Amino acid sequence: MKNILLVTKSEEAFLLVKKQLEDLFSGLIQVFGELDGGSFQGKADLVVATFNHEKLIEFPKERILLAKRTIHVSCMEKLMQIPSSTSCYVASNTYDASVESIEMLKGFGIQLNMIPYPEGGTDLNKDISTVITHDLSLINPTRFSNVIEVGFRPLDFSTIVEIAVFLKLPISTQSVYKASNMDEIIRLNMSLSQSVQQLKNINLQVEAIVNASQDGIVTLNSEKKIIQMNKAILGFLHKSAGSTELLGRDFSDVFPSFDQIQNRDHYLYSLNETRFVVQQLPITLANGEIGTLIVFREINQLQQREQEVRRKIHAPGFISRYQFSHLIGSSPLIKETIEKATRLGQFEQPILISGENGTGKEIFAHSIHHVSKRRDQPFVPINFAGLPESLAESELFGYEDGAFTGAKKGGKPGFFELAHNGTIFLDEIGDASPSIQATLLRVIQEKQILRVGGTQLIPINVRIIAATNKNLLKLVENGHFREDLYYRLNVLPLHLPPLRERKEDILPLVEYFLRKQFSTPVFLEEKVIEHFRSYDWPGNIRELENSVYYLSAVIKGQTIGIEDLPTKFLKIKPESDFSIVEKLEKEGSLQEFYWLLSYLYLAKQHHWNTGRLSMESYFINEKKIRFSAQQIKSRMLILKKYQLVEIGSTRQGSWITNLGIEAMNSIKC
Repeated sequence: MKNILLVTKSEEAFLLVKKQLEDLFSGLIQVFGELDGGSFQGKADLVVATFNHEKLIEFPKERILLAKRTIHVSCMEKLMQIPSSTSCYVASNTYDASVESIEMLKGFGIQLNMIPYPEGGTDLNKDISTVITHDLSLINPTRFSNVIEVGFRPLDFSTIVEIAVFLKLPISTQSVYKASNMDEIIRLNMSLSQSVQQLKNINLQVEAIVNASQDGIVTLNSEKKIIQMNKAILGFLHKSAGSTELLGRDFSDVFPSFDQIQNRDHYLYSLNETRFVVQQLPITLANGEIGTLIVFREINQLQQREQEVRRKIHAPGFISRYQFSHLIGSSPLIKETIEKATRLGQFEQPILISGENGTGKEIFAHSIHHVSKRRDQPFVPINFAGLPESLAESELFGYEDGAFTGAKKGGKPGFFELAHNGTIFLDEIGDASPSIQATLLRVIQEKQILRVGGTQLIPINVRIIAATNKNLLKLVENGHFREDLYYRLNVLPLHLPPLRERKEDILPLVEYFLRKQFSTPVFLEEKVIEHFRSYDWPGNIRELENSVYYLSAVIKGQTIGIEDLPTKFLKIKPESDFSIVEKLEKEGSLQEFYWLLSYLYLAKQHHWNTGRLSMESYFINEKKIRFSAQQIKSRMLILKKYQLVEIGSTRQGSWITNLGIEAMNSIKC
């Protein structure tokens, strides 16, 4: 419940504005009315003032909203009956408020010579006999022959939106429609259509207002014949603006199958491959119903309005924080991984990122979202490892008011709703429980969610990126992960290499983390660098970062030496002390390296093709070994690093070096 301190000049204005706010935000706000030296200052989440009260300085500026006012459109008919260019006074509670009212009336198309009513009612022009006033107590009614009371000035629609965004209050499309007074505008238009000839100028003004609406509007007489169509509905029918060819025709002839729908509530209707939410409203005068008003609201526009409100309320916490440019590393392996991830980001299908802990799965997920078509929409991350089973469903899919004990009043949208039109990141998906796996599968298939305690399915449009450090296929084989969900998620697989497979990036990463910790240069002894390169880094980049934090705490000067390293590094030999076989063993499978070196040795003798595809074919057909071109490429880069092979440019193939022949002979496989 949000508290609003409402500051007005009169009790009547307070009660009317309070009712307007409570109608729009029913059950979500509490409105206070006294400004008694600040006793409500602690309770007020927002101060809404209709004038600049001197005591407003007691409140923080960021919590004060000076409200804009408007007038009831229902008063327009009285004003339009005044002959054009008539001179008249406009009276409000202050001179400035009178000027503001004049500007509003001009904006509605009222073509009168309007003059602010003098404060105190002095020096009035005796030739002016008409006055427009918000309150009769502001004038001397006997002084004027024509007094038009337009009554209370409600809050302007822009002020309503500012209140909703500041207090993070949900505002439905129906409330938006109500707050903008469109219903009153449309009803006024229908009542005036009965006397078009007598009130031609009035009808033209109202028609301009209706034509300004993005919603399609059609008015029918009691015989269901079309008597008016606005510019928007003509556009939906592919007719030129101002076209009159459809006027007088039966509504059912122009809109096929529409007569099958009898109720006047909101419902869906398709017209020329465009989908609408349509509402029928009766037009009633004193002598009964005289016609029907039909409003066509394009679903795409409604969704855009809803998404805009959602974004203003929720999006500040759900944005993509990383880009590929934030990644540190220049090794061929990481470059190739980034290029692949960038390509995958252009597609809408689910991506499954696999990799050990600390390899940067979340950074890649953020970066993929940033290069996708949804980059301007929310990025919502969820970590299943930290999501309690008891809260998982309500957090993922939201809940309705009163769904369970402790549920937030008014309900709460879930992560999938918040990610609408954006990306949802399912981190540590391998830790999802069986029941959540089943629900996720249904949501991915149906593209709909059902809030806890709800009865209405809510359509969602999200791009899914999942990540795991587990072998999901093995979990599937063991019955711990749903096979159908695995294949739903693993449409575009992306594997992140561990740090031990891209050791060229270790030093740049260390230097980056050191720069974050020190404002002046810090140097590493060569032996320290060798120990870093020789270490396996089971915790990958996260472990490397933590090691640098440790060194920043224990270093005494500007150079990091062997004595500063944690004991885990001192238990290993530096890289320079390893034989070539030991180095290869730390890089991967010795047997795989032996296969490659043996093939290149035979190829050198028999002049075979040494391209990756030829090598892959040889291993499959001759050795019955499944050795993919990608695996061959990564292993060949390692062999090249130790000068065991040379890799030529395009179509030149690869060849074994003398050092490579020695290494092949040293490996015992």
